[in-house]
Amino acid sequence: MKQLLEVIQIKTTFYGEDCLLTSFKDITLINKQNRDEIQKKFEMIIIGSMTHNFRTPLNCILGGVEFALNTFMDIPQNLHKILSKVKQQGRILFDMVDSIHEYFFYKNNQLTLTKASFDPREVVHSVAELFEDEFKEKNIGLSLNL
Repeated sequence: MKQLLEVIQIKTTFYGEDCLLTSFKDITLINKQNRDEIQKKFEMIIIGSMTHNFRTPLNCILGGVEFALNTFMDIPQNLHKILSKVKQQGRILFDMVDSIHEYFFYKNNQLTLTKASFDPREVVHSVAELFEDEFKEKNIGLSLNL
């Protein structure tokens, strides 16, 4: 069996001399449950940090686009359409990052699910708008009867 050691080092002074105080602890026999808990905590820290590092710039992008759309009323229609798509795609990406974050919290029993209502017609219209330009470019018709 492979031996696992926990090493703690503290830089200090002893009789006026710099030294390194080192402690070794044999953690080989720590049970699997404790190792699993440590692994889960580590995963949560990594995922939490990663999703935060994605959400921060996304919030900045979405906020800037929203500001431009709400402030500059005289922007050309084609630019308005592009900014609207950026906003829509940004929200989709933001929601994906949130879903990853929530999945890991759920997986580690740190998230509770709640019921929420939504309008499926709104979701379908949103998806149709997302691909509207591509459909037009490819001469594909789209008809929604909801």
